[in-house]
Amino acid sequence: MVLDIGSGLSVLDNGSLAQSQLTLIYLIGTTTVDLSGYDRLRLHFVGNDLPMNMQVAFYSPTGQAMGTSAVAPGVSFQHDILFSSLTTFGTMDWSQVNYISVRFEPSPGGDFALGQLEIVPEPASLIALATGIVSLVSYARRRK
Repeated sequence: MVLDIGSGLSVLDNGSLAQSQLTLIYLIGTTTVDLSGYDRLRLHFVGNDLPMNMQVAFYSPTGQAMGTSAVAPGVSFQHDILFSSLTTFGTMDWSQVNYISVRFEPSPGGDFALGQLEIVPEPASLIALATGIVSLVSYARRRK
């Protein structure tokens, strides 16, 4: 297996029929982050040659949210994991997330390249933000 992380691109290259797992961990040793206004984790794949599974986990001081997702083969695509699809244990406090883990489990011999991970705001928050901006622009035009 070869793992290359550089220029914002993570590439896992398994040998012929080699089985591997890769876990990316975020926020260890830092303060908590507020994800309460967000509703999904979006992964931007450069490519994935064989089906694979991913396990995602978010931890807060009072609970955790976990789930598994199947990723189909493809080139240059996005894969979303909705927070609402995750199973929670305890009381998950999305305003105090202190640990995020994403584990990739490619098929034997499977290779993938990941360009970016991002947390995406929920549509309601985006609509409220857009409405606020439109209102400010309208107000400014009326004042002139």
